[in-house]
Amino acid sequence: MPSWKAADHDLEDDPNRVYRLGGWIGCGLLMLAATWRAWVCNDAYITFRVIDNLVNGYGLRWNVDERVQVFTHPLWMLFHVPFYALFGHIYVVTIVLSLALTAGALWVTVRSLGGAPAAAPVLLTVLLASSQAFMDYTTSGLEAPLSLLLFALFVHSVSRPTVDGAALITISSLAVLNRFDCIVLYAPVLGYLFVRGADRPKARAYLGLVPLVAWFLFSVLYFGFPFPNTKPAKLSTGLGAVQYIEQGWLYLNDLMVNDPPSFVIIVMGILLAILAASRAGPKTATARDRRIGFLALGVVAYIGYVIYVGGDFMRGRHFALPVFASAWLILGSTGAFPRRVHAVCGAAFALGVMLSTLPGCPRSSRKRSWPARRYLPFPPIAR
Repeated sequence: MPSWKAADHDLEDDPNRVYRLGGWIGCGLLMLAATWRAWVCNDAYITFRVIDNLVNGYGLRWNVDERVQVFTHPLWMLFHVPFYALFGHIYVVTIVLSLALTAGALWVTVRSLGGAPAAAPVLLTVLLASSQAFMDYTTSGLEAPLSLLLFALFVHSVSRPTVDGAALITISSLAVLNRFDCIVLYAPVLGYLFVRGADRPKARAYLGLVPLVAWFLFSVLYFGFPFPNTKPAKLSTGLGAVQYIEQGWLYLNDLMVNDPPSFVIIVMGILLAILAASRAGPKTATARDRRIGFLALGVVAYIGYVIYVGGDFMRGRHFALPVFASAWLILGSTGAFPRRVHAVCGAAFALGVMLSTLPGCPRSSRKRSWPARRYLPFPPIAR
């Protein structure tokens, strides 16, 4: 009898091992696809010139005689400096760093899905591979790969039964330093932690804010202003909020028309996370359920912010992080629903992807020169 139990236990473990292996294989194929599609956009060379000037002793400047903060991602810029100083080829350096950071984000995400269904790692790769917004910005020379890794580390801490306040504040601080508007994504969860006594960070946890505060102080002293010059240049145009919102809606509409899998992932992730948190009920919901629900609210707030500032001229750029976050929300929330709900959601997603490839659909009728599709045909207000 003991030998039969042992054999049954081994058989029960086999499917999980197969799913895990399939997930790692899927992540590997995803990274091969990202390598094949690797590219560097023209905006990245604004930051690269600053890096080159810094390495050659001219300081953090575009023009060597002017102290202007022309880059929007301080941490991403500083992250490149030692590698560029050592190897010298910025094009190769940024692509290798981007791919390494994206691979790290996938690894941390798979590790954080311990309580999800066994097939979660496989489903993660399917979801992300179907998203043009995610795949396009696994490279590009912009800050998205580092934002993905920091978000993966953040949700890895959020998904635990008890959270480490110091880790969350430090990761959030670095994420905001990487791109300032990421605070919109992290604010709901952090606000919930500040209000909830059980998870409220201790005083020493706020030492994690040191990198962000130090950069703001340096920026004021060195540049004379805490934020990049892109903020007043692109958001202080004299145009009304309604015009920005109209432009932002065009940006979101472009995602719905030209990249429907990304739009479906975002909507499904938000809905499933909020339903999972509310389904447990106010009395039975765990702290983890509530944190995931507030994380979904962060994705909603981030999408609203992108619309409010008028979107971007690069197709899908500001949706790569919400897609990644929503994919995690889908897989992190499915454990709260019966298997039939999993099947319905999977069928709905598959149907949406199939419909988007039918003749006559805007996505299927586009030109196949995929590098050109990364830029929008209409002029933006803000980047």
